[in-house]
Amino acid sequence: MKSFFKKLKSIFRVFNAVKSLFNTLKSFVSLMQLPLAWWALILVAAVMIYSAATKYEALKGAIGGLRAAFSSSETQNLVPLGIKTSVTKDDPEWMRKYCFEQVALLPAAPFTYEKKIEEGIGVSIPPLYVSSRMPKDERGYRVDSLTCRFIYPYEDKGAYASMGVEYKFDITARNEFEKRVDEIYTGIMDPSWTKISPLTNDEGGRPFYSYEGFPLLFKRENPALGTIEYADMDFAIDYWVKFTVYEK
Repeated sequence: MKSFFKKLKSIFRVFNAVKSLFNTLKSFVSLMQLPLAWWALILVAAVMIYSAATKYEALKGAIGGLRAAFSSSETQNLVPLGIKTSVTKDDPEWMRKYCFEQVALLPAAPFTYEKKIEEGIGVSIPPLYVSSRMPKDERGYRVDSLTCRFIYPYEDKGAYASMGVEYKFDITARNEFEKRVDEIYTGIMDPSWTKISPLTNDEGGRPFYSYEGFPLLFKRENPALGTIEYADMDFAIDYWVKFTVYEK
């Protein structure tokens, strides 16, 4: 029954996203027919094109959530897809190059955001909920790793609206927004990844009243390079997407 309602909600989200995009395009056509000055027409066109692009991204996210709802987790993780990379281990900087290559391939934030910021230097200290899962060497130290990340600043009102949530300064609205982001992001992740989250409140470092799905955490193995890899996403004022790699 729970699975049925999840599928039904996904269908309604796709319907609402299509309806929102259609209304935006309809408004665009109506406004362009008004007797406006040329500069006003350019301004209206720019605003409406941006709005249509935002609605289209929301529609893609909703479709991703729909695919996830109608696909069993067993089917998604049965045969991991090959991991595409141009990096080989004969390069002395293979781990750094691989880290930045792979973090760029992770899906962007599924909601409306202001920009995408790449951190130019990978860090050797992963999040605690990742490092706690990593093995120790013979001296008891955590194995060497590298973490690369993208940051997505966003504005609450626009981000919530792109997920079909009315923005309110309220924990219920916040939790619903994060829940929808979780469902969509999980649905568009490459099947080579296995989802680990939800984490416990203590491990995830969140208050008990927050949505339990974040931080998102995924894991996979790359046999070709002999690596174990983690992808994690979290809200820390901005939206963070991170990739951590270490050699077995």
